[in-house]
Amino acid sequence: MCRPKEEEDGKTKWQRESKGICMADKSTTTVTLESNATGSQFIATAGEFSLVLDRGENTGPRSIELLLLALGSCTIGTLSTYMSRKGLPTDALRVELSGKLDPAANRYGCIEMILHLDPAIPAEQQSVLLAVARSCRIHKTLEHRPDIRIELAGETAKGCTSAA
Repeated sequence: MCRPKEEEDGKTKWQRESKGICMADKSTTTVTLESNATGSQFIATAGEFSLVLDRGENTGPRSIELLLLALGSCTIGTLSTYMSRKGLPTDALRVELSGKLDPAANRYGCIEMILHLDPAIPAEQQSVLLAVARSCRIHKTLEHRPDIRIELAGETAKGCTSAA
């Protein structure tokens, strides 16, 4: 359930409630994943949403595909919002991503993104839209690698202490 909170400037800011706790500070996001008995599927939960992930059984997206989906959804959302505000057509907007696996490094070595825009959008606006696409939160996170800390449950969690 969401409920408004009045800010100092009198505007209303919506807050998301998750598991009975109001998430006013959106600077930290937590998701959970649980394995099935065979270890071939995982249930991922983010807030009130769950998703079945797959490890080769073809019953859901693979984890590496979620990276592309996250980048693509962030990009198309950022572009759509910007284009709507500027009065640009969004009906032809499409984002297509492909990742080239580097087997030696066991990761994507290259991610290619192709933006499909309405051909009526002028070239100078298309250049601006390229910059807007690069401003999405996932793109910035991938470009500026975050620290990743892995700890065992029960240990005193150090957590992330700063936002670099």
